[in-house]
Amino acid sequence: MFDPLDGMTSVPPFPMPPDNAVVTNQNQPKISRFLREMREGAWSVTVDGAIVLYLNPAMEQLLGRPSHLFDAHADLWLETVRERERERVKQWLFEVVAAAGQTCELEYTIELPDGSDRSLRSRAWLCVSGTGDRWIEGLSTEGSDDGESGNTRFERLTANLPGVVYRYVLRADGSDCFTYLSSGCYDLCGVPADLVRRDARIAWQLVHPKDLEPLELSVLQSAQTLNQWTYEWRINLGSRVRWIAGVAQPERQANGDITWDGIFLDITPRKQAEIVLQQTSIDAERSHRLLSSVIDSSPDCIFAKDEHFRYIFANQSTSKLFGLSVSELLGKTDLEIGLSEDFIFGNAELGTQGLRGDDELVLQGRAISNPSEVMTDVNGNLRVFDTRKMPLRNEQSSVYGILTCARDMTERHHADAQVREMTRRLQEAQHLAQFANWEYLPRSEEMIWSPEHFRILVLLPRGKPQHFRRFCN
Repeated sequence: MFDPLDGMTSVPPFPMPPDNAVVTNQNQPKISRFLREMREGAWSVTVDGAIVLYLNPAMEQLLGRPSHLFDAHADLWLETVRERERERVKQWLFEVVAAAGQTCELEYTIELPDGSDRSLRSRAWLCVSGTGDRWIEGLSTEGSDDGESGNTRFERLTANLPGVVYRYVLRADGSDCFTYLSSGCYDLCGVPADLVRRDARIAWQLVHPKDLEPLELSVLQSAQTLNQWTYEWRINLGSRVRWIAGVAQPERQANGDITWDGIFLDITPRKQAEIVLQQTSIDAERSHRLLSSVIDSSPDCIFAKDEHFRYIFANQSTSKLFGLSVSELLGKTDLEIGLSEDFIFGNAELGTQGLRGDDELVLQGRAISNPSEVMTDVNGNLRVFDTRKMPLRNEQSSVYGILTCARDMTERHHADAQVREMTRRLQEAQHLAQFANWEYLPRSEEMIWSPEHFRILVLLPRGKPQHFRRFCN
């Protein structure tokens, strides 16, 4: 049996005031007649609702049953309530007791003897005698006639909501309780709502040890400021951990209690996604740092421009080439970093095309390769680059930028030029001295002759090496 205060001993019925009340014997008949003549149902029950102490005629008519039936049948008063709402009425009685004299209202549905439904709207309050006896008194009228009470509609609404709708009370003496928890309590935390209503410690014992103190502190802060309370924490369900989010609005009552009306939600999937996303972000950041380190360590100039030809990325080699920091390059065009207009746009008189022409072709989706692109470094020195440009594409394959990788080939070009010059001088010396040289490759049996060798043998120079056997024949 639902018993918020562990039951009570015998208490006086509704019309009988406490022994120490200032009511004369002459007033008692007047009160009794007043109750009999009332059109509103008057009643009194024990604090657990199990025993009816008094029903006036109007209440008997509302219940469709005479008082003597309730005397002979304990719990009949609660059994008249529709089963789907019986738990809600028990909870309401708990709230009445917890309210300590304040009026609490409820609308619910009862079943009449003929099986039909009747909606009742009741107001009730806790009464305490001078000797400490307690009972509940109330007044009832017929509620809405649509066959379903407002509280039934509310219960059905909360049953279809995700999470748990609740009312939590922090009393002025520091004790606490849940006076209402919707039916989703069991699904959320694995504990029936009525057990948590009986003992709020059950809810606190589910909280993860690392989250318990911060959670308690958040509730106390909300009680002090009366600001909306929002918090996220973990609960332990055996070997599983579930993340809970709570949102509630506190309200200070006349007796000093603080009540929170709010909702608990299961946010475990969201938290799991956040953990995965956080790890993915960490991995992506680690990969980004590694890639940036590799690119910055490259001797090649690697940079990118957007569709407006502004630099959106540059490595350290590019920074050194132009004599500007990476931050000074980003967001600027070639003209803004100091490159000449002839170098950017080309010069028809000199027959040069310029950088912009290649960039525009890349934005059209083409890849460009220029093995001998000449640029001027920050010191005014001409440098030769093997440059490759390719389009940058987004998820829709649309081109949004230009990626350039330029390898400095200046030293190699100088070396190649020196080799060509030495070869020319050697050939000229051989011609003057009428001296020839040749080279034999045993594996391929090929012979490489100098031009002077061809002249001495009165043969026309050939681009391909001579085969040794053919020469012998």
